[in-house]
Amino acid sequence: MTRWFKWATGAVLGCFGAVLALWLGVHAWLLTEQAQQKLTQEASQALGVRVSVAKIRLLVWPLMVVELSDAELHTEPSLTLQWVRLSPSWGAILRGRLALSSLHVQGVELSQTGLLTLQGLQKKKQDALIIQGVKPENMQAPVELPGALTFEQVTWTAAGGGRTTVRGRLVLSDQGWVDDGVVEVLRGSFSGTRARLKRRGDHWSLDVVAGGGTVAGTMSLRQTTDPDPAWVLTGSLATRGVALTQLTLSPTLSGQLEADTSLSAQAASLGALPDVLKTQSKFTVRHAVLHGMDLARSVSTIGMTSGGQTLLDVLTGQLSSVGRVLQFNQLVASSGALSATGNVRVGKDTALSGRIHVALGAATFGDAVGVPLDISGTIAEPRLSLTRSALLGAAIGTAVMPGVGTGAGASIGGRVDTVFKKLFGR
Repeated sequence: MTRWFKWATGAVLGCFGAVLALWLGVHAWLLTEQAQQKLTQEASQALGVRVSVAKIRLLVWPLMVVELSDAELHTEPSLTLQWVRLSPSWGAILRGRLALSSLHVQGVELSQTGLLTLQGLQKKKQDALIIQGVKPENMQAPVELPGALTFEQVTWTAAGGGRTTVRGRLVLSDQGWVDDGVVEVLRGSFSGTRARLKRRGDHWSLDVVAGGGTVAGTMSLRQTTDPDPAWVLTGSLATRGVALTQLTLSPTLSGQLEADTSLSAQAASLGALPDVLKTQSKFTVRHAVLHGMDLARSVSTIGMTSGGQTLLDVLTGQLSSVGRVLQFNQLVASSGALSATGNVRVGKDTALSGRIHVALGAATFGDAVGVPLDISGTIAEPRLSLTRSALLGAAIGTAVMPGVGTGAGASIGGRVDTVFKKLFGR
């Protein structure tokens, strides 16, 4: 018993001594004023912008972590964080590698403008090194990512001024892939949205709760070498009962969305995938409302009015996209007041273009053309106007039969325009 007690006491004292020695070593290496000044100077030199940290301290309970408080990157505007805690991977350190087991940040303020400034400074530094003959692959030391990343109150400010605050936790593989992740939007765009991502091999399952509905599906990301190295992304998503105002942030259309979407992209780098991403969707919007467009009034006033809204029982169609360009085809809308069909394109700059045919009343179109309306403007400020042929027909109809002949003439003008396009291809 006495021997066991002596052995246990020696082991505890040995562990305590090792922890104390480690603490003293870290304190001498990291926590002195001279060491902290050197660290901030090296960080400033590496990033190309001044870095300041108010305090660096070592916490030993319940686990030994290094905490940085009130750190700031002095870009325009500044990038700041309230505090960050770094938990070293002691196993890796004992094997001679400096690595982190986890990283926990809170109170981060990021801005699109500030990050673009930082990116520009990094590019200037890389260009200068290339001129000096340094190869790009030798410019940066490989960064070993932590095994887990937890973030609280991280706020993103877009170039337009919109702010979004999120929190979440990511578990990363040794290669840096997200094995498991949860992200929740606390304030701003998509507020209340919660997303869960889980990895199985080269596939990820996605489950999102947003706007009173769900988005679920799978995605795959792999790298090919034949014929050229490229990243290939594929996936499918099912959207059910999501409020459009929560999902798209578009002020033009609201309602409950149901859609089935396939997506694909191939690019030489991961960063280039969003610009070449292609999607195909079949969708239905129930209890839809078109904001900024009163289709019935535009028909009755031959396109001389703007603004208002259109209530629809249902809106269906197909959506294809490449990057930020959207194309809506085979749009069919109906309500007790009107029915409409058409095609609409949304450009990179949110500019609208397209044509819809509107018939007052709930009758189906059949062979009827309806009154054709051109769509222009932007998503924020859409505009409707009669086509030139429909406007000519409306003028003739008004001259022949004032009032009643206006809509009929516009419809005939639209039919003539359609016939000429079929005959001459334009």
